[in-house]
Amino acid sequence: MLWFLSIVVIILLVVRRWKIQKFVNVSKELKCGIKSYPLIGHAHLLAGGGVNRMTVIKKFSHNALKNGGLSYIWIGSKFYVETALGVKLKVNGNTEKQLMESFDILFKLMTTRMVEPWLQLDALYKLLPQHNNFEKNKEILRSFVNEIIKEKRKKIKENIKTDNDDTKVTKSFLDLYIESSGGDRGCTDEELLEETLVMLLAGTDTSAVGLCFTICMLAQYPDVQEKVFQELQEVFGDSERQVVVEDLPRLKYLEAVFRESLRLYPPVPLIVREINEDIKLPSGVTLKKGCGFLALIWGLHRNPLYWGEDAEQFRPERFLEGHSRHPAAFLTFSHGPRNCLGE
Repeated sequence: MLWFLSIVVIILLVVRRWKIQKFVNVSKELKCGIKSYPLIGHAHLLAGGGVNRMTVIKKFSHNALKNGGLSYIWIGSKFYVETALGVKLKVNGNTEKQLMESFDILFKLMTTRMVEPWLQLDALYKLLPQHNNFEKNKEILRSFVNEIIKEKRKKIKENIKTDNDDTKVTKSFLDLYIESSGGDRGCTDEELLEETLVMLLAGTDTSAVGLCFTICMLAQYPDVQEKVFQELQEVFGDSERQVVVEDLPRLKYLEAVFRESLRLYPPVPLIVREINEDIKLPSGVTLKKGCGFLALIWGLHRNPLYWGEDAEQFRPERFLEGHSRHPAAFLTFSHGPRNCLGE
């Protein structure tokens, strides 16, 4: 009996290795300074509770940054590594390393300028070294994305097979945008550049923050977590199939949880607009053309006038009760012609 079990185990290991061989090959092209073990990979690091897991996440984050912004992790036979633009980055290449550094520098310069009023005067800012640093790194980012756009256009035009040609693989944002706009007859390179930069710059931190707050809310409200679990069970059961578009309308409670998290903890707590024509408010005050307008989303989402006396409470059901509210009462994704495509 023992020899039979040994043979079965050996066969299973061989089959497993055959299935993951392509991922093993990919891992050899990347760097990860954190040791993994046969069969379990890095899974042993995730034991020990939430604090330890957070430490592990930080460890992998630092490891990825050390290796040019990209790393990998094995959880059993599951291999994890996604790129924003649908291209393979050579993490050891100088260009890609410079891209990640420029990305970080630009965000630091922008946030510093936002909170230091004396830097907001264009005439003054252009005289400072920060401006030259900003323009230099902006050009690095634009040049990188421009090269990818040209490469994508060429491959689509010549019908060259790429990783994204497989119908089972989700196409990148850039692939879809070029194709849906009409290829060469659609968006210009400049338009594609602007849209891609929006996704690259504005769609990273905001998405991460939104998901983190949602997970925190699920952790604090086990009753809500249980309802989400039951809904997932009703839709997927014990199946391990991929989520498809048709599933989304059936996940109504999960959507309500996301929206309630975004209501209480909007990743962008305020937005700024410029008035392009005189506007008279119901109060009688007239806002003049050129006036800056700062919308405090955080406060709006806690206004009892729109959300009831329990506006400070986390209650996803409010999005399922069918109450009519002003369309701009939920302003997580802004409102109007310049609203966020993230919705």
